[in-house]
Amino acid sequence: MKLFSKIILAITLLFFVSTANAQREKSSNKKQKDSKNDTWLWEISGNGLKQKSYLYGTMHMMCADDFTISDSLKAKMNKSEQLVLEVVDADNPMNVMVLMQAMAMKGKTLQDFYTEAEYNELNNFFVDSLGTDIEQLSSFSPFFSIIAMMPLQLGCMDIKSYETELTQLARSNNKEVKELETIEFQVSLFDTIPYAIQAKELLRSVREWTKEKQLFGEMVSIYKNKEMDKVMIFARSNFGALTEYWDIFLKNRNENWIPKIKAMTAEKSTLFAVGAAHLAGDYGVINLLRKAGYTVTPVND
Repeated sequence: MKLFSKIILAITLLFFVSTANAQREKSSNKKQKDSKNDTWLWEISGNGLKQKSYLYGTMHMMCADDFTISDSLKAKMNKSEQLVLEVVDADNPMNVMVLMQAMAMKGKTLQDFYTEAEYNELNNFFVDSLGTDIEQLSSFSPFFSIIAMMPLQLGCMDIKSYETELTQLARSNNKEVKELETIEFQVSLFDTIPYAIQAKELLRSVREWTKEKQLFGEMVSIYKNKEMDKVMIFARSNFGALTEYWDIFLKNRNENWIPKIKAMTAEKSTLFAVGAAHLAGDYGVINLLRKAGYTVTPVND
């Protein structure tokens, strides 16, 4: 994959990493019950639905050796009439252009946020790790560079995406693929975070790169083990300076999805595939659907 293709795919990965940290709610009996159901696949029924729909928690990017689509997930995909993702075709050229335009800084460059020594430190990292001079990214927001680094955390060349694989599976069976959000909306969320804070996070990520890779490996392990409760605990302790933006990246988006899910499930049997961090917690999609009157039950995955 080319650099900018990796960047656009990593946009959705960042939502898994960041929003996983946002689930800080106190434990409830219902949440404790859910944590015993170690699965990312859930069935949606009740509340007047004529057909069942399904909810699946994804990790947006994984090494091919870690990636698998279970027979249960394939079966639910086959039963569903449509697939709904956070964003459709996130890595197509048009979305790459949208991302680049939206994350371009007006009247500033990365150099404006760093001392000469800090900027050289960043440049050395990008040359050594990505094979590109950071000058190529200097007109974009600091988060653009953070996103560019994310595929490196995987530690492999062969990268798989649940969204890509499920889209191919759906379209090969002539199923419609829809989205809950647009790439423009997702990118706009980063504009809520001042460039100066983004710049600090970029420098911190470079200086703590070994730790970042280790944490990402732990996150992959947690996801593979389907430990929904541990996703929250793990991420809660690693979000750092961006804590005040949690609601913007997670709670508000989850709440905005419920009316859309309601309309889509009423129309057709649907498989919703969204970042795993969106599922759990008091403001997770599972609990919000239950509050809306739906029955949401785990499916053995």
